[in-house]
Amino acid sequence: MTADLPKEAIVSTRLSRKGPLIEETFIAFQRWNLDEPLGKNLSRLAHENPFGAKSERWLRDVTRTLSTRLRDIPVRPLVLLAQAGCPLDTWKPCLLWHLARRDLLYYQFGID
Repeated sequence: MTADLPKEAIVSTRLSRKGPLIEETFIAFQRWNLDEPLGKNLSRLAHENPFGAKSERWLRDVTRTLSTRLRDIPVRPLVLLAQAGCPLDTWKPCLLWHLARRDLLYYQFGID
């Protein structure tokens, strides 16, 4: 069953605790700079707060969660879709597919 998962798939409870953060990830990718590394993009997003986070704690949770999730997945296709004006409803399943390939618990939930 897990043969289709990449070897870097992990078991994490963060996805269960924080949820998929679909809108936050979409907003982040609309503003993403593909020429910058992950850390620099996340630092800039934390400073700009395009998510409209009402507290520093939530903003920190969002950027930490994105950092963990995006560390080992290819973000370029998702970024290009978000920046090309792909509707959120169309983009969402693409993100969820990427999350399932990264997170073993979410993958198991999705197929069961």
